Amino acid sequence: MQDSELEAMSAILRSLEPLDNAARRRVLTWAMDRLSIEEAGAAKRAPKPGVEAPSAEPNPLGLAQFASLGDAYTASGPPDTESRRALVVAAYLQEVEGCEITGFEINSRLKHLGFGVQNITLAMNSLINARPQLAIQVRKSGASKQARKLYRVTAEGLKEVEALLQGELKR
Repeated sequence: MQDSELEAMSAILRSLEPLDNAARRRVLTWAMDRLSIEEAGAAKRAPKPGVEAPSAEPNPLGLAQFASLGDAYTASGPPDTESRRALVVAAYLQEVEGCEITGFEINSRLKHLGFGVQNITLAMNSLINARPQLAIQVRKSGASKQARKLYRVTAEGLKEVEALLQGELKR
């Protein structure tokens, strides 16, 4: 690898480090579009152990049809339980925005919508303990109970959100 390439990579890393993952994704997407670079290798990479691979099919939920999280949330009911509220927001963040899903992020979005959850960890644990499992915890950083946890909505969880959006489930 040439020194100039290494320098460019170092500069990119330094400039992206302070940003959250959603902002990094926007910046990289913009740069790739601006430079007319095809995304290479992203689809070929194997998922990390214990993390479900995103579905290869286009967004089956139609969540992308909504202009905002608020529109998708409104179309879903809004749901009658805190765990279902968290599920709808988590599915939107995962499928449309491509964000890492943390309890903090889910509850922040719910609060902006006027439907904050009293205890997001309990709501997410309810989804994890449901049968079939609607969400999974993929990572925990820190040793305390209050450590940051990353979640992923399962295929069954996505089906439940789809049913909510189509009015098939009691809200």
